[in-house]
Amino acid sequence: MGVKMNKKIVLILMLTFVVFVIVGCSSTNEKINDQSNQDVKTTTVDSTGATTSIAEDVTDKGWDTEFSSGEVAVDLTPKKYAEGKLFVQIGISTHTVNDLDSYNLKEIIELRYKDRIYNPLEAPSLSGHHNNGELIFEIEEEPAQFTILINGLHDLAVREFSW
Repeated sequence: MGVKMNKKIVLILMLTFVVFVIVGCSSTNEKINDQSNQDVKTTTVDSTGATTSIAEDVTDKGWDTEFSSGEVAVDLTPKKYAEGKLFVQIGISTHTVNDLDSYNLKEIIELRYKDRIYNPLEAPSLSGHHNNGELIFEIEEEPAQFTILINGLHDLAVREFSW
């Protein structure tokens, strides 16, 4: 009787483990490469040797999130400019389109600044109904005013986001 009870317990534990693995794997698209929202600590040392740390949010440049609705909803938030790169958070959601994986964001997104066009160096791959990730543009200086266009994403020919 004890052996049968142990087998049942082992079976229940194995099934529980499998459920946790499946649930964990199904939520992998919630955040992709969200390194753009980090705090930086500035540490100063005074003449007595005392240290003071101040957290600085390097992501807050005053840029607001811009939205585009439709059958596919898109939101973009520029996060930071560092080492010649502009980092932009992107969120894409839909409940009606099943083929988002057919869109290559590196090809359909462009940043326009000072009469130049930049395609992202990095962009998330799309799959499923909810996608989040980061666009990275290589650009020679921190842009004050710029526009990002998304061309041909499902139901709208052009989506324009300006800061």
